Amino acid sequence: MNNIRKIQYFIEELKSRDKYVRRTAVQALGKQKTLLSKAMASLTFSMQKDDCEYVRAEAAWILSRQETVPLETVLALVALVKDKSSYIRDVGATILSIKKMLPDEAIAALIFAMEHEYEEVRWSATRGLSGQRMLPYKAILALIFSITKEDEDRDVRIGAVKALANQKVLPPQAISVLFSLLMNKKEKAKVREEIAKALQNQKTLPVEMIETLVLLMMKEDEIAIIRETAYQILVRQKKLPLEIVLNLNDIMMKNEGKYIRIMIASILSRQKMLPTKIIQDFIPIILNKDENIFIRHEITNALKHQKMLPPDTILALCSAIEDKEAEKNVKWDAILILGGQRTLPYNVISILDIATKNKDGHISRAATEALAGRGSASDV
Repeated sequence: MNNIRKIQYFIEELKSRDKYVRRTAVQALGKQKTLLSKAMASLTFSMQKDDCEYVRAEAAWILSRQETVPLETVLALVALVKDKSSYIRDVGATILSIKKMLPDEAIAALIFAMEHEYEEVRWSATRGLSGQRMLPYKAILALIFSITKEDEDRDVRIGAVKALANQKVLPPQAISVLFSLLMNKKEKAKVREEIAKALQNQKTLPVEMIETLVLLMMKEDEIAIIRETAYQILVRQKKLPLEIVLNLNDIMMKNEGKYIRIMIASILSRQKMLPTKIIQDFIPIILNKDENIFIRHEITNALKHQKMLPPDTILALCSAIEDKEAEKNVKWDAILILGGQRTLPYNVISILDIATKNKDGHISRAATEALAGRGSASDV
């Protein structure tokens, strides 16, 4: 039996009265590398009309794996989210959530399904939209509407938040709504948690929101995961406003709480251009052997990212390397920071060269790496 006749045979078997025969036929068609249009049409019909859930689900998964699918088949997959069977709705929502680029007609159908009278259907529709990275503005508005509806089911609202979380860039209106809900302590904790995660993906936030996130991160009576997520959002902001950076530094220098200081040091370590005042504040931390090791690690990273440190800062680091009484971790951090400089004066290169002969393997290796690829030394 050649392949075409075999496919034709299985298509006919889809009409069998025996559900096990039909399921076997669906599975057999699923093993074909490419489906002929007739086979795809037959599977689409089985997905829609078969009275066995497992036959329908199997047909749906096979159709979802095809490289090219007719629009009518995609719309038939979308229609599954409104099915009477919870199992089929779940299959449809799951398939759509892993489809990265749905056609406009499919997205429009999912938006329409978000207005369905049954909450299970609305939830499945939000899941179907969650796989899209660039939703049209109309879809974003529909998701915002679901989130802000006070009488909406919690799972539907969370599904809508998760769909927004996958967007690379959210419009200001969406960010504003999410942020106001995040700050509302009367809001359900799980909804706030998901909103906080959604905001993590936004690389640029308005200044007033960043200021509020700093306060949120520091509130000891706030839910732990909300504080942690506020920190995660701030860490992802690659270029914080100067006033925020200075404010964070002031808090770190005055606050005695270890974890707050570690979080702030980590946030500041992501900033590529720190003011001279902050760099000067950081040096005593680096040179303090009794300072918390995690704080020193983050401060070291922060100074490594500064490609042109002030001369007095470089001098202080060199003094630490040459100081025989200095603790080895202090020397090691100082070498790592100097290694991040674009250019080094001749006297610093000489100090690093001597450090390559240090008996401590960590220090000698760090000094060797700091000197690697250096061109001619430049005088101060």
